[in-house]
Amino acid sequence: FSAKGFTFDMGPSWYWMPDVFEKYFKDFGKDINDYIKLKRLDPSYKVFFDDEVIDIPADYNSLKDLLDSMEEGSGDKLDEILAQAEKKYKVGMIQVNNSFSGQNYLPLSLGFLVSYAEFHCKNFDDFEFLNPIYKRVPIKDAVEQYKDCDIVAFSVYVWNNNISMRIAEALKKVNPNVLTIAGGCHIPERPEYIDKYMADNPYIDIATVGEGERVFTDFLENYPTRNWKNVESLIYRDKNGLVTTPQAERIKDMNEIP
Repeated sequence: FSAKGFTFDMGPSWYWMPDVFEKYFKDFGKDINDYIKLKRLDPSYKVFFDDEVIDIPADYNSLKDLLDSMEEGSGDKLDEILAQAEKKYKVGMIQVNNSFSGQNYLPLSLGFLVSYAEFHCKNFDDFEFLNPIYKRVPIKDAVEQYKDCDIVAFSVYVWNNNISMRIAEALKKVNPNVLTIAGGCHIPERPEYIDKYMADNPYIDIATVGEGERVFTDFLENYPTRNWKNVESLIYRDKNGLVTTPQAERIKDMNEIP
């Protein structure tokens, strides 16, 4: 189909991420079902080899049977792969700001962390970043918003450390498996002070010192294995107590941050 200089393929095509298409139409007050009718193809597609052609069935169990006929046990492997692909680590981010004249300002530092990770992090697509908490809300509301998170990151300053720690403590009571990480200007650099900070706040699993962009990205890349020894600028707990990793080098070129 051609019109106004554009040509469109009207044959069958993939329809991945239907929620994205549906949201796009809803943004304009439309229902996608009023514009397209989907018809599932069976077989879904064909795979051509030199000496054979294989029909890939639309039915999932039939697909598993086909894979098992090629290699025993590969149908179960497909289950495992899809289960892993379905999982996205949920990340909550908190930087409670002061309110002036009823106004709340979006946390630029959290934006830097996420934008840097989106550009540099090798496994960024494994994470789902929920809406940040950037204004003072009741503790129970913050916990309700982030109770199912895998990671909750706090950006702490002198004006928000107390409420941040109260949220972290309450989160740990509801979800002991959530990993809490805190960074920001309120995290002390001197060893004797960081030891006291971590002792006073046992519900913080990891603290970071200094610039956070590179550190947060390295943290995300190592999160699936929980191996922090090669992530710089961290203070984390292990069975022997606190472990401090070497300080990361500061970013010299601001263009490194998108």
